[in-house]
Amino acid sequence: MSTPLRYLAALLLASSLFYSAMALAWDGSESGKIVQAEVTSAGNYSFRLVLEGSPALCGNANTWAYVDSADANFRVYVAAALAAKAQGVTVRLYTTRDAVGYCKIGYLATYAS
Repeated sequence: MSTPLRYLAALLLASSLFYSAMALAWDGSESGKIVQAEVTSAGNYSFRLVLEGSPALCGNANTWAYVDSADANFRVYVAAALAAKAQGVTVRLYTTRDAVGYCKIGYLATYAS
């Protein structure tokens, strides 16, 4: 194999390993329309979302995911989620399980319906 082909093969292998590792960083990835949004007191899973069909959101039985008011970009998450709910567009939630097993939102994407 020539040197440029070896370089390309190595680059493809490295990038596939990198993206595979990124995919494993999340405990859950579900998409759907937001059917329920809840707001609670600070420190009590402050902003919670439920998607249509109530899918399990992080590899366990929990059907809601949260962002807490102490989280960075809390207001941006809330604004994006409420705008998506009001417009009826599809969202994708990427979540991780927290220390007690609840689903914490780490990434939220919106898609045109």
